Amino acid sequence: MTRAVTRRKALFLALVAIAASASACKKRVGLCARCHMKIADEAHEIEIEWADGNKSQYDSVVCAVYGWQNPSLVSPKRMTVHEYYTGEPRDAAGLVFVQGSDVPSTMGDDYVPVDPANVKKFEADHGGHDMRLGEIKLGARQKDST
Repeated sequence: MTRAVTRRKALFLALVAIAASASACKKRVGLCARCHMKIADEAHEIEIEWADGNKSQYDSVVCAVYGWQNPSLVSPKRMTVHEYYTGEPRDAAGLVFVQGSDVPSTMGDDYVPVDPANVKKFEADHGGHDMRLGEIKLGARQKDST
């Protein structure tokens, strides 16, 4: 009987260890609030903080800008994107967005967030043209792709 109890304890502890290691390895990534595609990883996650304190995650700048420009009930407060060169999360208001570059995205032709100090280098290396967040105008293709 003691052997059976010891085996059960060992099995239980092994299952607990497996569950703990699986949850520790799991990244905090979810689905895009607009297109419902899986967000590849945290480096590609874009977040909008709303005026009521809630937050939404997006998988591309196109999806996030659509949410930013078409809020359902609450006004957007801040958009956080990952700057291209550093990968650091930054407030989108302080960055420029380059469209038409050769940098791939989950949504095809996307806007790449770049620090203003690096935008000329980025455009020389990858092409495209830059604009600020408020200057981005989504075409019918992006608006209707939900």
